[in-house]
Amino acid sequence: MISQMFPLIVIFGIFYLLVLRPQQKEKKKHAEMLKNIKRGDQIITSGGIHGMVVGFKETLLEVKISDEAKIVLERGDVRSMKPLAQPGQDAPAPLVSKS
Repeated sequence: MISQMFPLIVIFGIFYLLVLRPQQKEKKKHAEMLKNIKRGDQIITSGGIHGMVVGFKETLLEVKISDEAKIVLERGDVRSMKPLAQPGQDAPAPLVSKS
């Protein structure tokens, strides 16, 4: 009986190491990034909108996407971010150049 179940146990172990564990790590890293969003961070939403965080509440972010336009979105809609420049570093490049 154990010899019949051994291949299934090995397959599940490989599946866990190659799929489930990395996915859990990535989800935890993304949740930590969402928790640490601050005013002034440049973000990219899951819809591809680039902007800068100008305000936030518990689950909502106010994002400036141009000089005259601001949008409000859920924290979970943020795909990635670029934090503020630290003192002594160059400021982040603007997302869109004015031409």
